[in-house]
Amino acid sequence: MSGLGLSTEHGYVIKYPGESHWHIFTEQIDLSWKNEVTEIFSYYTEMTQGSFIEHKKSSITWHYRLADPDYGILQVKECQNHLENAILSKLLVEVLFGKKNLEGKIVKSLLNSQPETDFMLCAGDNKTDEDMFKALAQSNMPKDDCFTVTIRSAPKKTKASWHVVKPEELIDLLAILAKAS
Repeated sequence: MSGLGLSTEHGYVIKYPGESHWHIFTEQIDLSWKNEVTEIFSYYTEMTQGSFIEHKKSSITWHYRLADPDYGILQVKECQNHLENAILSKLLVEVLFGKKNLEGKIVKSLLNSQPETDFMLCAGDNKTDEDMFKALAQSNMPKDDCFTVTIRSAPKKTKASWHVVKPEELIDLLAILAKAS
């Protein structure tokens, strides 16, 4: 579909409408900060049973949702303090709190670079994606052309206009859209 644009990895990997290739912006930015963050996250992973690190192209996430809830909250506060003192004070890195994780976002930029966009679907599965939903809701794009979907097992307060329980439901929706275009 030549008119379809896609974005992933919080906007660091984009295929613009009308193009066949992907732009990988992580190749153009300094990601050396990930080494220091990995060291800090590794320390908290060793100290927090049930926690783990997820490495992505543009970010690192420390998940603690499987840890003891009270201890996990204590550890995430310590981890945040550690990151603020060791990393944020010297590097241009953002820390976002999500669904029991720390993560490090693009809707405004995409809309500004692609003003002729006539349909946008944004989907996400945690609290950090709420910023994306909010940005789209506040954009100048007609509301009938914007669809925001949260993927969660239980409905929670969200700025998304739609809710699905499983990622497979979103995949089914995308298949229907692909057939219709």
